[in-house]
Amino acid sequence: MLDAPTRKQVAEALSRLDGPITLAVQPCEHPKQPELIALLAAVSDTSKHVHCVELGDPSPIPRVHIHTDQGATGVSFTGIPGGHEFSSLILAILNANGKGKLPDAIFLDRIQALRHPRALRTFVSLSCATCPDVVQALNMIAIQNPNIQHDTIDGGFTPELIDRLAVQGVPAVFDGNTLLLSGKTTLSDILDRLTESDPDAQSPPTLSPQSHTTDVCIVGGGPAGLSSAIYLARKGIKCTIVTDHVGGQLKDTLGIENFIGTSYTTGPELIQNLIKHVHDYPTIVILDNRTATRVTSDHCVVLNTQETIQAKAVIIATGAQWKTLNIPGEDDYIGNGVAFCPHCDGPFYANKPIAVIGGGNSGVEAAIDLANTVSHVTVLEFGEGLNADAVLVNRLHHCTNVTCITQAKTVAIIGNGTTVTGIQYINRNDNRLHTLDLAGVFVQIGLKPNSDLVHSLVTSTDYGEIEITDHCHTNIPGIFSAGDVTTTPYKQIVVASGEGAKAGMACASFIQGI
Repeated sequence: MLDAPTRKQVAEALSRLDGPITLAVQPCEHPKQPELIALLAAVSDTSKHVHCVELGDPSPIPRVHIHTDQGATGVSFTGIPGGHEFSSLILAILNANGKGKLPDAIFLDRIQALRHPRALRTFVSLSCATCPDVVQALNMIAIQNPNIQHDTIDGGFTPELIDRLAVQGVPAVFDGNTLLLSGKTTLSDILDRLTESDPDAQSPPTLSPQSHTTDVCIVGGGPAGLSSAIYLARKGIKCTIVTDHVGGQLKDTLGIENFIGTSYTTGPELIQNLIKHVHDYPTIVILDNRTATRVTSDHCVVLNTQETIQAKAVIIATGAQWKTLNIPGEDDYIGNGVAFCPHCDGPFYANKPIAVIGGGNSGVEAAIDLANTVSHVTVLEFGEGLNADAVLVNRLHHCTNVTCITQAKTVAIIGNGTTVTGIQYINRNDNRLHTLDLAGVFVQIGLKPNSDLVHSLVTSTDYGEIEITDHCHTNIPGIFSAGDVTTTPYKQIVVASGEGAKAGMACASFIQGI
């Protein structure tokens, strides 16, 4: 069930266990039950502390609960925790035994202050690269707080429930039948939402705001930020990375075929390699689950946790986010028919017609991917033709269930109050309005730089890109910038990595007075 490299990695991870873990599988006659048992047996074979047993009431769907010698942890998986969620299973086992990575005290206090009993359910797709972050955060919360239970549900096993709850995007977190959270989010955001809706929540102990000092504070944990940290560390310079999640947009990237020296990899795989590389240098500190709220000209960075970081220099590597259409109906149906990640949300549109807005590389790649799942894809491009790479356009033309409409200005997304039912666009050749009946819309029209943090501090373009020199300097001495947030052309992973290296070296020269 586990290939040799995976088995070796799991055995190494679980070697830290020092107490019993029981994988309690509910009795079930579902045809996929043997597959779940085989997976769990393979995991238990890697550690003398892990045991797989049949326990509990019968279930119509394969389901496993994680127990310790103290009883149930409140963590369960419905379906088969494979794909991206396999790591969530392993991490849950480690956390149940107290051997996983815990957040800082500032977050643990907030978790333990929750008092309202909850049975949370997170619907996921095993192809979703961003779902594990939410699943792992909620599993950790459940293990740390006995008032919280959390079940991770593979939506493919519960189509009727998916339809009843109108789930059209993942991850989707429900408290009972009420949608609590949807889409990419952070531990801090999750705790905010749980606290807001908890009438019994206690105020966590008041902690004195922490002040940190470092040589360089890097804001952003994507390829540019991690690359700059590695180059600084190699110069012997201490740096602190502030990020809400390590990896940036790589989390949303499934296939990467243009990273030099690697014929093919995925975003999550590349992130793991980058993290491993960063951990080779003890002078790099990562403060994750945090966002910067202010940067000053004297190199002080203020965080949403009220912590402050005083540095000798700052590198802004905050990247970019998906641009939105800013048309009627879009905000109303995000997560309910309007989506941005085809890998995450595509499975919920199986055998349904959808549209992809945008004919660049991202849009065409999304259309190719979705064509394997949905009944029909309509690509709407504002310009005269598709501007994706020729190799991608050629692949698209081989998809028999894809229609491309150019010179199309999307003007409205239509819905029934619950979900998307169609889209309206104007043909720019004759200005005629057209309506397409659809079940979903995937927006792929490019990126918007995440520069609001320093909007009033550094010079930026009307588009929001931070203006930098050839050496990644901004107009403020000691403040550098790199990656997709800057005016550097071509928003590519390899370009961001190179720009991060440049920023790291330029920043080192600044600190060393060279």
